[in-house]
Amino acid sequence: NEELIDAINTVKGRLIENKNLEITRKRKRNRRLSFLNQLHMLNFEATRRNILHPYGCKDPSCYVKEYQQRGFGKVGGR
Repeated sequence: NEELIDAINTVKGRLIENKNLEITRKRKRNRRLSFLNQLHMLNFEATRRNILHPYGCKDPSCYVKEYQQRGFGKVGGR
């Protein structure tokens, strides 16, 4: 009986752990997506105004280029 209770509890614990992992994964994904969307907007603004800044410039639209140059590929691309 004790063993059975133990087994049930471990299974419960595992289920809870899995759920939490899933939640954190989703949160991470959402955070990444919102970051990408912000970069995408900055990029869009910069191209709309036809501004080109040098690499490492402190203008926010340059962070987009820096991000792209670090090999993250298309910003906001699906």
